[in-house]
Amino acid sequence: MRHLFLVLLLMTPLLGLRADDGDTIKTADAAHYAVSISANESYLIPKGSHNQRVMHSYGVTYIDARFQWRPGGYNAYDRAYNRPTLEAGLLYGDFSHVKIQDPDAPAPSHVGHEWALFAGMQYDIWRKRRWRAGVNLQNGVAWFSRRYDENNNADNQLVGSPLSVFIDLGAYLSYRLSSRWEVSAGWDFKHVSNGTLERPNLGANTIGATVRVAYNITDDPIEPKGYKDPYKDRSGLRLPERPVYLEFSAGLGANTLTDQFNYYHSNSNTLYVSPFVMLAPMWRYSRIMASGVEMDYIYANYPGHIRKYDELNERYGYKYSHNVLGLGLRHEFFYRHLSLHMGIGWYVYRKMGYSASNSEGNSYQTIGFRYSLPCTQDRLFIGYQVKAHNFSKADCMQMSIGYRLPILKIKGC
Repeated sequence: MRHLFLVLLLMTPLLGLRADDGDTIKTADAAHYAVSISANESYLIPKGSHNQRVMHSYGVTYIDARFQWRPGGYNAYDRAYNRPTLEAGLLYGDFSHVKIQDPDAPAPSHVGHEWALFAGMQYDIWRKRRWRAGVNLQNGVAWFSRRYDENNNADNQLVGSPLSVFIDLGAYLSYRLSSRWEVSAGWDFKHVSNGTLERPNLGANTIGATVRVAYNITDDPIEPKGYKDPYKDRSGLRLPERPVYLEFSAGLGANTLTDQFNYYHSNSNTLYVSPFVMLAPMWRYSRIMASGVEMDYIYANYPGHIRKYDELNERYGYKYSHNVLGLGLRHEFFYRHLSLHMGIGWYVYRKMGYSASNSEGNSYQTIGFRYSLPCTQDRLFIGYQVKAHNFSKADCMQMSIGYRLPILKIKGC
């Protein structure tokens, strides 16, 4: 079940990176293909009191290879995003120089090596002849050669499972050497977490400098002086009708309990699966963005187990309930049939014992990807999201299916 959740979330962004015939203005503009290789030197952020105590060196080296392409034609989404570059790649991360050892431990613990498959997008914020600058986002699945083991790798609480979610958010500045070659430099923040499908799950967060060399498989001439890039026409953002719709979604969330891990310190923890539903009135005021509010209900099937661990730790006087209700704000970015959604919410009702009352707070955050089915006019979608507390501590991984029901269309230019 744990690995199924991770495989499905990798497939979600890949579905949205295919070509699309909708909203396309036919021109002579051809598709463009390139390959690139990059190197990154990063600092591993010692997150949490445990890591701050046991980590003594923080250097991580990454190398990745990518296949990149810009779809042909004159798609309205590409115009709205200033003709982004889509990509898929393979990343290698060397964590072998990270030293982890508790002063009382007989031997050090290790993170080992990381391999990640990912898909993503480069979005140019500024472009002029040989120069361009922008941001990039990648999402995928990572595999680690070493993970937590209570017997021989007990101080590595960054990685608790062989497979984890991989996210990369960065910024870059690129220079075109010729119509075939391009070099770039930038900064990247990389995050790895299993979304609490296993414990421990402190996660590996790194930040550092990246250099990249790209080779254009298809010739990409440098723009002459005075050239007017048609993709700088931001009219692609506008919609003839800006719909207000009601979004219904339902699915299953999966998580393990930090209460169980903190008591037994084992890498074999019970996985709990709980149903949830969400209702959100949304307004899509541009081609690439929509905002709204949401109501989130979860039927959690594990409060009795939390009560057991609280009592084992002599923590009494707390309340427990299967019902969890939250209200929040939602924002979504669209590209063709793929979307990135995020939200922040507050619990109206949640009774989950000691940890919920003392360390998790009353707010929650979500981020995830969705794929909308073209045959349903993008109304029916599937996706996943990670739910977290305190903007850092994952609570659960959720898979969902949903539907956008139009209720009002606002005319506008």
